[in-house]
Amino acid sequence: MYGDIADQLNEEIMTLKITGDLDHKLRGRDVPFYYTFLNGEGAETLRNYCKLKHKTSTPDTPLFSTKGKKHVTQRWVWQVVKMCTERAGFKPRTISTHTIRKTFRKIVRQADIDDDDKEQLMGHVIPGSREAYFDKKDVELIREAYLKSNFVREAPESEVTKLRRQLEDSETKRMLQDARLETLEKQVINLIAQVKEMTEK
Repeated sequence: MYGDIADQLNEEIMTLKITGDLDHKLRGRDVPFYYTFLNGEGAETLRNYCKLKHKTSTPDTPLFSTKGKKHVTQRWVWQVVKMCTERAGFKPRTISTHTIRKTFRKIVRQADIDDDDKEQLMGHVIPGSREAYFDKKDVELIREAYLKSNFVREAPESEVTKLRRQLEDSETKRMLQDARLETLEKQVINLIAQVKEMTEK
């Protein structure tokens, strides 16, 4: 709902409480909810979206809705991901919502944070007795773990940048080859001079 984030739009980091209504994978698991966060480019995009789409919204207005003002379904989200994949020039069959989940998991796994924090950020059941000692309500602790994960998007190099780099590399190689050739020429000249001096003796 819009009300879940309306009071956080001016915050640098938005806190999102994910329940089984939002993440169907929680259903049937012993995980009633988990927290995740949004900052950087993602938070800025959501702010801009809300400014455009929620000028007159009430807290119970769906954050994302269909043209008929209904809640979006998981099927709808899946179709949007496929559409964006195709527009980006990739094959839709190779990327799905699960790909995004796996990417999130990979980034969290690489972070220098506690294993329990990793499991919590991914909405997993914490193994064994460790579950009983993990405080799911300690949002500050979980936020700190999230901030240690690197979700920064690396912008792809433009073709111009790639070509410029290739030219610079080629120019550097050419200059090194010229320098080596010049060194070899000097060595050959010195060698000829030495041979000539020895034969004249």
